[in-house]
Amino acid sequence: TRRYHALTPHWGKLFLFFFRGERQPDRTIRCGWYTMPLVLRWRDWAGVEEFIGGDEYRFTRALLADAEPPVVIDLGANIGLFSLHIFRHTPRAEVHAVEASAGTYRVLERNRALHPECRWFTYHLAGWKEDGAVPFLELPASTSSRISIEQPTAATVPAQSLPTSVPSNKPSLSL
Repeated sequence: TRRYHALTPHWGKLFLFFFRGERQPDRTIRCGWYTMPLVLRWRDWAGVEEFIGGDEYRFTRALLADAEPPVVIDLGANIGLFSLHIFRHTPRAEVHAVEASAGTYRVLERNRALHPECRWFTYHLAGWKEDGAVPFLELPASTSSRISIEQPTAATVPAQSLPTSVPSNKPSLSL
């Protein structure tokens, strides 16, 4: 079942947000997800709908239940919905969120700033097999943007491998 009731925007603003969406895909709206403030853009809606449309990440609750406090890496964090899900169910978690898209990273940072009580660290990077730089293709839907070796017009973004990304002072990675 869809869980749209979990979003708590001003309904008039939400109507205008969708009405103007295709013409202004980077326009943001501030709403709430359950009790957590959230900023999103029209171009992020596919990811929001996928996330709130089902409970596909419910496995994380059992996985992180015994990890105190859990340390999580959110690769391809988009606007931070997975990170917020972790904080909603495990408030003491530490989340390291990695996002390669510059525009999407700005929204991720806004969402992080709305939650100063969370141990949430964000990085404007691409996760890759080795450290360096990779071509990153920005597409209209934020969930479609990706590393694209074959696209010469892609922007170049810094990249880190997982071994480099895992904080060395952490005893173990939970997820």
